[in-house]
Amino acid sequence: METANSEAKTDEAPRILRVAIAGGPGAGKSTAAQRLEEDLGLPVLRTDDLKDTCEWSELSAVVSGWFDVHRSVIVEGVATPRALRKWLRRNEGRGTRPCEWAVWVGYGEGRGPSKKHASMAKGARTVWREILPELEKRGVRIMEVTL
Repeated sequence: METANSEAKTDEAPRILRVAIAGGPGAGKSTAAQRLEEDLGLPVLRTDDLKDTCEWSELSAVVSGWFDVHRSVIVEGVATPRALRKWLRRNEGRGTRPCEWAVWVGYGEGRGPSKKHASMAKGARTVWREILPELEKRGVRIMEVTL
């Protein structure tokens, strides 16, 4: 019997919110992640933090493992689309999703990648477009923004 002072028991698991933020170099991914961190109180894992410790291919493999965490987290960086693609391939046929939200941060009007980063930005966008149908099929909410 429940009283006003007793707690209702529930079988529901705590809600986990994983957000993937992707975009080209200098598009505003870190700014978007910082705003979400402040608004939602979620920790941020930044792919840039691995730049000096991993080769490019290894970096996306490591980051793909970040989507296996069973806690709320924001994952941001230019390597995020490749990491999501690796996660999707590793979990093919499972019907699970790597995150609840995937956000693409585009360049605002009059902005774009530097010449040095143009190919990296193009590659990230190409992979993003490739994985979108599978993310949507798995129930990931997609958002595209410019800052």
